[in-house]
Amino acid sequence: MKVAAIAVVGSLVVLCGCAGNRGYGQSSSSSSGSGGGSLLPSPSSAGSTAPSFPGFGSPANDSSSSYKPSKGGGPVLGFPELPAAFQDDAPRRPTRTAQFQAPDPQPRAGRKTSNPDARAISSADLSGDTPAWNRFYRSTDRRPIESMTLGAGPARIAILGSMHGDETQSAGLVAELANYLVQHPQQFSGATVLLVKTPNPDGFDARSPFNIHGVDLNRNFPSANWKLLEHNRAGAKARSEAETQVAVRLLTDFHPSLLVHLKDSRRGGVVNFEGNIRSRAEQIAGLISGQVVQGLGEKTSGSVESFALSRLSCPSLTLLLARESDDEAAWARNQQALVSLCDPSAGQAAGQ
Repeated sequence: MKVAAIAVVGSLVVLCGCAGNRGYGQSSSSSSGSGGGSLLPSPSSAGSTAPSFPGFGSPANDSSSSYKPSKGGGPVLGFPELPAAFQDDAPRRPTRTAQFQAPDPQPRAGRKTSNPDARAISSADLSGDTPAWNRFYRSTDRRPIESMTLGAGPARIAILGSMHGDETQSAGLVAELANYLVQHPQQFSGATVLLVKTPNPDGFDARSPFNIHGVDLNRNFPSANWKLLEHNRAGAKARSEAETQVAVRLLTDFHPSLLVHLKDSRRGGVVNFEGNIRSRAEQIAGLISGQVVQGLGEKTSGSVESFALSRLSCPSLTLLLARESDDEAAWARNQQALVSLCDPSAGQAAGQ
């Protein structure tokens, strides 16, 4: 009997010990004093499936969180109850990618967009009877300084409208001359002609003799006699203005054999010449019924005429043309003289 009783007691002890080994997360309700169960899984449960939470390492959501357990399994050391953001029934935020979610690029404030007309133009680019102007170079206020190069002859003649923006007739005459030369290329077959319609477009727009800095551009050229003038009329230094820099660049690159500067006159026509070009000046003066003078440009500090003579070794003619009622009337009166300037044979006949 004693042996049987000892066997029964031993069996009960074994059974109680097995009941005490609970898995992680199960609560113990035993009030027995025989030592409660461990909170860690027993070695005998290593082959069992570890508990998992939605979003934390489950196969369907393996990449949804950086808090997932390792792929080796094991208990999750986290929240007993997940926040809504990680629960299966929580609304999921759409995947954001730079490719599709980035805003459309916006231009920087104040940035100037490129002008589709800002390209070089030569006589080879001209089609039909309409002249095409190069609008690449810009004024201080970003207005185009329009220029055009026509022909391919050896004589190189540069014709500029007035540096003073209030002398608007000169710009109209350059435009009319461009139209004529495009339609009559035989008139300048021995020359290459550079035309600059409005060297001071900001002053032209404001009908002012100065640019927007109050500088007289025909006192701002880097000639041998440039000097400071009162009220900043000559600029802080030679070639300080954007418009002057453009004119210097155009003339230096073109390297003219003759410079012609067209200006408006409230009195009769005058032809001023610089350099050994008197006979040519007299011929043009006869065509406009004007008088001939010499040296006014050379004596003017920082003038384009002085720059051409002292820096480019180029003679010049300055035509002060009487104002007319409109550009058409001015062209009718001065057409012969202006076309003659583009004809090298006319200059040779005059002894140039």
